[in-house]
Amino acid sequence: MKVGFRKIWLDPNQMEKIQSTRTREGIRDLIQQGLIKRKFTTRGSYKPSKGPFLYAKEDIHSQLKKD
Repeated sequence: MKVGFRKIWLDPNQMEKIQSTRTREGIRDLIQQGLIKRKFTTRGSYKPSKGPFLYAKEDIHSQLKKD
């Protein structure tokens, strides 16, 4: 699933079945059955808000190189 443990949803009604699973194949079966799902994030990071700070640092360094 390529996500961290906080981004995984486990079906609370089937916890006994999930806990009894011991192998990777068993976990894959639970994923196919829909007992384990990936939580989708509603939003990501807002990239433009990070940009000005990075560009300001780059400008400082570029001015030092020109001298």
